[in-house]
Amino acid sequence: MGWTKKKNAICFFELKEYIKILSTKKHGEIVNFKKEFCQKMLDKYVLLREHSVEAVFQHMDYLYLLAMGEKEPADIDKCYKGILIDAKDKFQDMEESVVEDETSEIVIASNYDEEEKITLTDEEIESLLSFVGYGDFKETKIAFMGIEGGLGGKSAKENIDLICNKYKSGTVNFLESDIWKRGYWKTGEWTPGKKGDVPNSPFLYLSSRMILALESGQEEISEWFKPGDIRKNMYVRKFLMEEGLYSNRKGIKTALIDWRPLPRNDEKTPLPYSNVKQDDYIAAFSFKKNASRTYKEWVEKREGLIKELIYKFEIPLLLSFGGLDYKQKIFKKIYPEIIFQSVILEPSGKEIIISKDKVGVNTTIILAKFLSYEHFGLTGAHDLTRYIRENKLIDL
Repeated sequence: MGWTKKKNAICFFELKEYIKILSTKKHGEIVNFKKEFCQKMLDKYVLLREHSVEAVFQHMDYLYLLAMGEKEPADIDKCYKGILIDAKDKFQDMEESVVEDETSEIVIASNYDEEEKITLTDEEIESLLSFVGYGDFKETKIAFMGIEGGLGGKSAKENIDLICNKYKSGTVNFLESDIWKRGYWKTGEWTPGKKGDVPNSPFLYLSSRMILALESGQEEISEWFKPGDIRKNMYVRKFLMEEGLYSNRKGIKTALIDWRPLPRNDEKTPLPYSNVKQDDYIAAFSFKKNASRTYKEWVEKREGLIKELIYKFEIPLLLSFGGLDYKQKIFKKIYPEIIFQSVILEPSGKEIIISKDKVGVNTTIILAKFLSYEHFGLTGAHDLTRYIRENKLIDL
């Protein structure tokens, strides 16, 4: 009945999906979600069936806290402490031990129910293509660029309604006058003292740590990137809860641009849109030659918005995470003269790709692997923050 190395490999394989889906749930839904998720694990993996559902989700929670360095392990589990922080290879080895064992009865395919398909209207498609992102780009010091938007604990339908209706209602969030088709965005409202659920998103937590570290004056940047520091963890959570990112908060103004315009739960989840051909859509936004003309036009629209933002507003720093190959293609199409160079951050050895010269009004572009614990990592975020400060890439 013990938790063996093989069982832990299964749990770690499912852990990233467990964390992603957990981050979309409201507080009152969490216990039922854990039971449903872990029951599906028991259905999929014969090896786990000697454990109860409650035992599995308690072990998943234990492994997550342990892997984040926030819980002391039993002697047998010491090798797992902190591995999600910055040990990508170990995490991958565990996944591969699950995937490559041909004698195992493990099935990797997802069994989650798909959301009801949505048929997008022409205006909704135009709205999604025109939606720039979050934050006041007129005052932004650091713009983050991701791959695509998640659902933030809401359904796809709710997200479509917000983007295509509510977010168009202002007059200050448009690239050109009040013509939403030329580009519009949503600026969050800084709300000190606000309480509520915070998505369990490594991207949000790590980018928040970067901003708070840059704002910390003479305090050592390393103080914001210590695993297991409960006080700092609580501070970061409070910052997110009060809408610290992408809002009208005083301090370093931030914004978020997503490259692909259609929201979904995560990249493993099928697109919930009946009139969008997923393979063609992904191919176009990855600059594959076989993409259809319709989706290439969508790509051109997004390229135009990004170019307009950087040429119209003085955004000192654009940090793009994930999709390194095609992100370079995006910026080389927008700025044919751009030259990227590789920089190895110390002491982590993480690589960033940085524009040799500024583009647009005054923008330095930095590309890196996805901002998560198992990719760019806590140490990568720390070293990048220090690099930004030491090279004075923004005014502090």
